[in-house]
Amino acid sequence: TMVVLPADMVLTSACDRTTRLWSMASGECSRVLRTRQGDIRAVAFSPDGTILVTAATDGSIAFWSSVTDEYEAETQIWVHDSGVLSVAFSPDGSMLLTASEDCTARLWCASTKKGKQMLRGHRDIVNSAAWSPDGEYVVTASSDGTARLWEALTGKCVHMLLGHQAPPKGAVGWPSPRYARAVSSVYSAVF
Repeated sequence: TMVVLPADMVLTSACDRTTRLWSMASGECSRVLRTRQGDIRAVAFSPDGTILVTAATDGSIAFWSSVTDEYEAETQIWVHDSGVLSVAFSPDGSMLLTASEDCTARLWCASTKKGKQMLRGHRDIVNSAAWSPDGEYVVTASSDGTARLWEALTGKCVHMLLGHQAPPKGAVGWPSPRYARAVSSVYSAVF
């Protein structure tokens, strides 16, 4: 996973249980975050940039505080029965969305770290999940050949998006709060 940060930094994660911060100007690694988690599959920063979340193959997510620039792991919680493949903060930073190899996506309260909704319906791995810009909807993409649009508040599946010749690996774009475009060639969800 790779994320470009506003402060000319790039954040990468790898299957060596590390997340690294890189300077875009120099190309140098400025910090290595090591975790007790399984291999890191996804990373997300809170909208205000104070919290980093790493998601791993062991079904856990870890919260890292970046307020002091020390990036100390504050909490690690197990959120899925299998590896977490995608993690994203809601636009206002109050919720987290995770997608997993256990065929579900889940919504979490970011401050209490308590589960709010489980999004069930996919019959195979949920490869990625992303929020609508207004935070009212989420979209998931699964190896079952479908992408699904969900109401975030209720967890209700609003639409099943069909038609790919290969299983969708991610979802990109959000032309309006009601529609997402799923694509087969990428592994992450981006708005």
